[in-house]
Amino acid sequence: MLTTLLVGLNGTPGSRIALAQAAEIARVTRGTLLLAHVTRRLEALLGASQLPWAGAGEDSAASPPDTGRRILSEAAEWVRTQGLDSETILRRGDLVQELHRVATDADALVLGRTDGRTGGLAGDTLDIIMTSPVPVMVCASQVSPLQRLAVAYDGGETSVRALSLASRFAGTSGAHLDVVHAGLDAAAGEEALARAAAALSESPVRFDVHFEHAEVHSGIARAVTHLACDGLFVGGLLAARRLSLPSHTDAILRALDIPVLIHT
Repeated sequence: MLTTLLVGLNGTPGSRIALAQAAEIARVTRGTLLLAHVTRRLEALLGASQLPWAGAGEDSAASPPDTGRRILSEAAEWVRTQGLDSETILRRGDLVQELHRVATDADALVLGRTDGRTGGLAGDTLDIIMTSPVPVMVCASQVSPLQRLAVAYDGGETSVRALSLASRFAGTSGAHLDVVHAGLDAAAGEEALARAAAALSESPVRFDVHFEHAEVHSGIARAVTHLACDGLFVGGLLAARRLSLPSHTDAILRALDIPVLIHT
């Protein structure tokens, strides 16, 4: 339950926010942070800030593996000052493959935004999420306390998992859950929300359910904004053992500046 968090680091502002957000979660769950940097040939040509798995920032050209060691050393020292435990992982090779290899030891993978507040999913970030063996949290432009969590719920397999994970985290952190179903079929929405409420009623978690008569992305974004939620859990779509992301996931990320956890 989010007790071992893998954080992708490359020294840019987005990855530093990912580190701080992961630390915020680890304080609640008494967790451990796995700090990872993947060096690859493109870093020497592009500079670490242009890699898509952490936020945009200053152009700190990489000179592998020394830059990776420095980034991990500084991150580990900061984590130590926060009273948390961490391990550092320096890999060289394909970014997506190496992240997934180390992610098998984690409960979730935490990434920075690609392009600040308006950044959607693109390039390697999308590949990382779609093939990740664990849930992926895409962070906001600032660290969130995650005290009022929205769950986008459609009753499907991955949204059920997202609801379960959000419930377990809320049970530890004391966060309030807002379960949101957005769609144009009111009867189907109410039925899905009834199932969610029945599942949550067996736990001590505080929650409310909400139906938004709207397209998914606009309905979820509207509910999150109206309810002042500071985190969102969503499910992906499973097909042929590969996760695909509904188009509304990218739209939600562009519309909201809160951490979004995408469950596989």
